[in-house]
Amino acid sequence: MQNAIFQYKALEPGALKEIYITLNGKPRWVCPKTLYSRLWNCDEREWMGDEFEASFQIFEDEVWCYILDYRSGHLTLKFERESFISDAKQALKSFCEDILTNNATRYLSSEGAQKMIEGLQSMTIPQNYSQLFSADVKVEKFTFEFTKEYSCDTEFVIGFGERCYRSDFSDWSNELDIIRYELEGLVLRRGGEVNLHNEDSPNILRMKSIYVHDTIDDSCVKIDDSCVKIDDSCVKMTLYPDEFHYEPIMFGYCKRREVIEKLYRGFMELFSRDTSWFDEDYKDVNWDEFRTNAISQLKSQIIEDYLKS
Repeated sequence: MQNAIFQYKALEPGALKEIYITLNGKPRWVCPKTLYSRLWNCDEREWMGDEFEASFQIFEDEVWCYILDYRSGHLTLKFERESFISDAKQALKSFCEDILTNNATRYLSSEGAQKMIEGLQSMTIPQNYSQLFSADVKVEKFTFEFTKEYSCDTEFVIGFGERCYRSDFSDWSNELDIIRYELEGLVLRRGGEVNLHNEDSPNILRMKSIYVHDTIDDSCVKIDDSCVKIDDSCVKMTLYPDEFHYEPIMFGYCKRREVIEKLYRGFMELFSRDTSWFDEDYKDVNWDEFRTNAISQLKSQIIEDYLKS
């Protein structure tokens, strides 16, 4: 078994420092934002860097790395778990510290680098993604709130825990009935995604159902001769910021009901407030009529029944 080699370095004097992994004995550039996202969504294969794609399977003692190398074909590499994770986190931390100290690279803003460091500190890497235990899951608060009155581009805040950012909800590029459909999907399919467009670039919020196992007393459910309690109220959330933000992806374990309620109530409350935008920019449009139509497009008996249950 070979050791994982993620290093933040310059290949020659005077060159920019980058993150590299050694493949077939040669250093290959790794995109920092993609490496960061792969630690969270490890089983999804994605473009990783210098002419290769990768996905990971993270086990108790090992990490299996499945690589599609555009130069040499498919590779399957095995790494020691602790070496792989610690090297990846340290390389990302060094990358972020270089941005904060020297403004040295071009992939993240200083604010984005700070959020990546905070994300690395809070990130837990389960030993088995098919069976999560409470020690693997840190439930965080989900934040979603419109901070301005309705306009052509309405500002909102979104994020997990202390990691949040601001974006705009564009009037012309979002369809409210589609947003209602996506929110209903979070209830009916117990997962899915919601797209909130800033101009023509979406903020993509993905929800994935998980089941958290805990060993408790003899009155609980028996599974594989183990006594466990199964909690399905938590969900795995991934947030992809729009292209106008130099941010890493954001992630967190949240309560399903809180996510759905804050999204749904946030939109309903937006159209219950007054706005001066129509008076100033669209004098021929009646705001009361517009928001009545908006609420009728958003209102969902499916969601409201779920939140009442």
